[in-house]
Amino acid sequence: MLTIPQRTSILALYKEGISKREISSLLNVSRGAIRRVIRSQSTVPEKIKRPQKAEEHLSTIHQLYDECKGNWVRVHEELCKTEEVEISYPTLTALGRRHGIGVKPKRSAGSYSFQPGQEIQHDTSPHYATIGGKRRKIQTAGAVLCHSTMRFAQCYPRFRRFECKVFLTETVKYFQGACVTMMIDNTHVVVLCGTGATMIPVPEMEAFAQRLGFRFQAHAVGHANRSAHVERFFHHFETNFLAGRTFKDWEDLNRQAREWCEKVNASYKLRRSAKRTHFCSGKRTHSQTRRRHRDPNPIRVRSSSICCGSSWRGARSSGFESGRDPTQRQTAYSEASRSPRSQPPRPARRGETQSRSQSGPRGRA
Repeated sequence: MLTIPQRTSILALYKEGISKREISSLLNVSRGAIRRVIRSQSTVPEKIKRPQKAEEHLSTIHQLYDECKGNWVRVHEELCKTEEVEISYPTLTALGRRHGIGVKPKRSAGSYSFQPGQEIQHDTSPHYATIGGKRRKIQTAGAVLCHSTMRFAQCYPRFRRFECKVFLTETVKYFQGACVTMMIDNTHVVVLCGTGATMIPVPEMEAFAQRLGFRFQAHAVGHANRSAHVERFFHHFETNFLAGRTFKDWEDLNRQAREWCEKVNASYKLRRSAKRTHFCSGKRTHSQTRRRHRDPNPIRVRSSSICCGSSWRGARSSGFESGRDPTQRQTAYSEASRSPRSQPPRPARRGETQSRSQSGPRGRA
């Protein structure tokens, strides 16, 4: 069937005096199809109306649908038995959809439009995976860029405030920048008090977010549709990545998860006629290229030597120990790298008027 642009081109070329043979060679369309378009003088193709055998039994189908409580398999069996109608099951269900039998209109939960660099959705979800020959419960942390739907996921044995900092740092490094908003649910890992718009983050996490160049924002309680991108990603992660895969250890699990994210992000996206990575890497000329609008990482992210497992050696050396301001910690690291370590001078005790270097050993005048 010819499309509307093809039919429009045929009519326009024919009005300019171009022959049907030339139009056929230019558009690679048969001359019979060109004759039918010129005869109809319409850019919209005509709908083909075919007689349906089952339309004669439409009232019976309505009745059987109510009696069988909406089970189309039973409707098909009873219709073929009582009316002696030879009709296939797909034809019967298609007839029901055309006439609205048992079809409930889908109601949209909401429509959200995200600009480039506006928001990242982050959440966690419990899953099960086979690690080292044992089926273990894992905590999957996911993040999705809302405009380009670029995805990133890592797995941990538990997800506390420390793991949250590690994951968000890896997320910013993977996306090569941070968006303005980090949308979360009302998790106690980040939230100090309040919910939704009145949420107040923990000062430690708020300082961490300022260091990476974003701010936390929580959606209303029970409003999971507000983070639909990452919720849909978890379903894809569970049914696609974890299905039928086994892992040697936690490091192997996160390595395969990263490779899987790379594969998914490089896949062609039909709705945007591009790959997810095209909106971030500049490979495709687009008016809303993602990378142009993301904030680059304001402070150098220290590479962490953390491996998930029972042992967390080297975790404190990665620069994300809890309870300290990240900006002060970064200053301390830079000062320590510039100057050698030295013990600070001991303050003078009560009754001492001179320093030990001037007064000599203790007990001498």
